[in-house]
Amino acid sequence: MELMAARQTWTDDRMDTLVGRVDHGFAHLDERFTLVDERFSLIDERFTLVDKQLEQLHQDNRELRQQMLDVGAEIRRENKALASELRRENKTLAKEMHEENKALAKEFRQGLIEHRAETTKHLNEHRSETSRDMAAFTRRFDILQATLITVAFALVGTLIASHFG
Repeated sequence: MELMAARQTWTDDRMDTLVGRVDHGFAHLDERFTLVDERFSLIDERFTLVDKQLEQLHQDNRELRQQMLDVGAEIRRENKALASELRRENKTLAKEMHEENKALAKEFRQGLIEHRAETTKHLNEHRSETSRDMAAFTRRFDILQATLITVAFALVGTLIASHFG
């Protein structure tokens, strides 16, 4: 116990040494805390920079989203205007085509009427010519028939006269 008692007795020198060692330990700890504080300060700066960059990205994203919405709205307006313009052009073209078709149909009908008139004229000419030819043929046939009848009567008369005479 004596040893223990001796160890538990503190002298001023021993106390000063202990205080020096504790101060040295705390000084070393303070240096390390200063280094940790500096590192945290650097990390804080980096987080601040990252936060600024993230905020800038969010801002850019919002701007891009708005630009996309604006472009989408503009494209829809342009498409709507183009659709209206195409409908008007289609109506105009349909009217033009309808008018052209009407004109072509009228021209076609007129051509048919002229062709029918010309065909009728030629047919009538051929009918007249055929009628003339048939009349001439009928006259010749009548002459031939009359000649044959006359020859037949003459032969009969000659036969009778030669037989009775």
